[in-house]
Amino acid sequence: MTQHGVENPWTSLRMEAPYVYDPDKPAIAEFNDHARDEYRIQTDVLPEPFLGRKDAPIVLLNLNPGFDEQAYLTYENPYARDAWRKNVRHEPLAYPFYFLDPQISLGGGARWWKEKLKEPIQIAGAQVVANSLLCIEYFPYPSRKFKAMRSLLESQRYSFDLANQAIDRNAVIVLMRAEKLWKNAVPKLIGYPQLFMLRAPIAAAISRKNCVEGFPKIEAILRNALTDESALSIQPNELGGEPR
Repeated sequence: MTQHGVENPWTSLRMEAPYVYDPDKPAIAEFNDHARDEYRIQTDVLPEPFLGRKDAPIVLLNLNPGFDEQAYLTYENPYARDAWRKNVRHEPLAYPFYFLDPQISLGGGARWWKEKLKEPIQIAGAQVVANSLLCIEYFPYPSRKFKAMRSLLESQRYSFDLANQAIDRNAVIVLMRAEKLWKNAVPKLIGYPQLFMLRAPIAAAISRKNCVEGFPKIEAILRNALTDESALSIQPNELGGEPR
């Protein structure tokens, strides 16, 4: 349970395809029965409901994980599968935002996130950034293109709870995509003073030019983390050894 009383659905996900939380299965099967190929929910690759530390001071609200043929490469690596498992259970990792881990380089996710987080990484380095960010996806399952379902999935409740917790701890929140969907799901976002938007959501870069009002706050958090000994006392990854 979380402090808000919403159970983490991902601790019970079986590590074999189809990778779908049991209560979500009927709705996803019905959707896929009628969906065009580009909108089909891909259930043979692991979902990515969130990335990063549960209590991170910087929170990104995104739409859903993308999908292409390279998506299968990421989790063929046992190290990456273990990072996925620890991440969804909120267990310690040297790189909680594991797509910034240099040992996880295959597949589109690592390449995409390293590009979008280029400026934060230049400021503080990949490991500090990986310990300072949490990305929550509105919809946890990958698809080539997103199309909203008729109703919310049971698993989405946990993602929305994580967003509410971020508001309660006064985190800096960047709404990357799906503003209307997110504000409908998490009404406390409306009027939240620490909420910032991207100028170009399609570009999705977390940068000075694309997040004009929010980036100075992000930069201050990252620079403070560089000098904060507690922020740098990062737990080692059991597979990867001591943080590099």
